[in-house]
Amino acid sequence: MKNFIIIVSFIFLTGCYYANDGGPETLSNYPSITTMKDAYWSTTALNRVYCTNGTIAFTGDSRIHFINLSAAFDEQICNVALGMTKINYVVSQYENIRDMHSKKLFIAIGTNNLKEDRPMNDLLAEYQSMVKLYKGLQPGTRLYFQCVLPFGHPSSRYPDREEKAEEFNAGIKNICDAQGVEYIDIYTFFIGHPEYYIYDGVHLSQAGKVKYAELIQSYVDE
Repeated sequence: MKNFIIIVSFIFLTGCYYANDGGPETLSNYPSITTMKDAYWSTTALNRVYCTNGTIAFTGDSRIHFINLSAAFDEQICNVALGMTKINYVVSQYENIRDMHSKKLFIAIGTNNLKEDRPMNDLLAEYQSMVKLYKGLQPGTRLYFQCVLPFGHPSSRYPDREEKAEEFNAGIKNICDAQGVEYIDIYTFFIGHPEYYIYDGVHLSQAGKVKYAELIQSYVDE
């Protein structure tokens, strides 16, 4: 029951964030939808329209989940990211993603792990295990592992967030280099730009989504 309440609360609050965002995923863009919960799951359904063999796929947490990637890139994108998720969610997706035979896979995960009271070495060990698992998709699927983005403004939800994010990013870059997979570093492009975030300082605003797509476009096209 406790978990159900937490999930429902998240859905409602996240829907409120994006109703104020003015982006393509807001409630007003879905006339038949009457609740924030419906908006959340309709976004999920929209993201997965193109989850077929051979497409480009993205996975991660809510920072990716709420971007309409197909519209952003004018490309058929499978977005299986989901809110509130951590590294273990991406690990649990492995077989489903493997069976899609995606030509490219972008993984952007770790923001929610930074809230955990765990040593950084433990978090990085978990990330490394995920990278090694997904290397099994090569050479058929080209892999991209993205840095954790910075935060828009101070938040009690993420104490010491910037220091932890920078340490985490340095660690995952080292992991990617050692494993011979591509690491995407777009961290600095979001520093000092509060307009790229909605008021929680975590999720991207419409301007932030546009900037994100601009920075990732070359990797999608190559």
